[in-house]
Amino acid sequence: MQKIAVLSGPGVQPVAEFLAAAANLPLISVGNMFREHLQRQTPMGLRIDQYMRAGDLVPDELTVEFVTDALATAGGGWLLHNFPRSVRQAELLAQHGHQPDAVIELVTSQDEFEVVTRREVELGLKPAGLLEVMSIRYAIYRREGEPLRDYYRARGLYSTVSGSGTPEDVAARLIAAASGG
Repeated sequence: MQKIAVLSGPGVQPVAEFLAAAANLPLISVGNMFREHLQRQTPMGLRIDQYMRAGDLVPDELTVEFVTDALATAGGGWLLHNFPRSVRQAELLAQHGHQPDAVIELVTSQDEFEVVTRREVELGLKPAGLLEVMSIRYAIYRREGEPLRDYYRARGLYSTVSGSGTPEDVAARLIAAASGG
């Protein structure tokens, strides 16, 4: 079974679930898992909550421990959504025996991203002032993600797919890339 990591920055359509369904892979989203454990107040959720309440990021070691527990029950193949986010997380994941077979990043240009965000603000779908905030997030994502892209590029695992267009179009490109097309 395939082991795929799908990365995407702000403003990109959330379509990883389409690929997970098409490839019959369990979708593992760290953000969703964190929210679920926080809501259920599990022991892991309580540990995560301590960091979040202090305004800190959950340490990479704890996050990777959390993810590897989920991957161990995934039955062989999996689709990680927006994880890993750093070289350190990628290294820890590999040390735990969970190296992805492919890393696919959904990308948009900053111009495309700004056009979509501006349109959503104008239509009232997003709050005014969001463009500035999202532009900063986009720049940080691009800058901080480069070492991770280089890490996976050097291992021959990294590819990109355009994240522009309708969710169906983006999903179709993502599915094609994951199947080698």
